[in-house]
Amino acid sequence: MEKTYKIQVDCPHCAEKIERAIEKQAGVESVSISFVSQKMFLEFKDAEKESELLSSIEKVGKKVDGDFRVL
Repeated sequence: MEKTYKIQVDCPHCAEKIERAIEKQAGVESVSISFVSQKMFLEFKDAEKESELLSSIEKVGKKVDGDFRVL
């Protein structure tokens, strides 16, 4: 399943680090973060576990940038 999410991230370098960390999450097939548009393009396997995955992604993102959020 492919989806686009609005996000909040403070700097391009942080966006890049978060993207690399998300790629390692179980269930993620691909991810691309655009700092300029503040969007995350995510392809994942199991639609039923979407909320779990987003929660996990937000935790990973907050470790890099404390203000990171999936809106």
